[in-house]
Amino acid sequence: MNTYIKNEFKDIFSYSYILGILNSKLSEWFYYWFVYNRAIRTMHFDKYYIGKLPIKKIDTSNQNIVSEIESKVEDILTIKQKDSSSDTSQLQREIDGLVYQLYDLIKGEIKIIEKGVYNRDR
Repeated sequence: MNTYIKNEFKDIFSYSYILGILNSKLSEWFYYWFVYNRAIRTMHFDKYYIGKLPIKKIDTSNQNIVSEIESKVEDILTIKQKDSSSDTSQLQREIDGLVYQLYDLIKGEIKIIEKGVYNRDR
């Protein structure tokens, strides 16, 4: 599957920002619970489903968080480009924290997401 940013959004969302959101635990949890669990006979991860994840608009109140997400994504890409087996889990956890902050999630909501992601993997 390919994800691309439409021309009208290229000036609004950077690739690094979208990568940070799509690879976050929030996104993983969202797609598992609202797409995969809703599938009856088959699951098609197409435009209908991918469009269901709300991408937070960037404004002055969250620009710093977005910049941090972009920076950490770029750090991961640089590290992985040098050595694809490098451990970037700490940076990924930091991005998850920033995404939670970006979406104004409270501790209880974060706990549900973390529990849902980890319990599913076991």
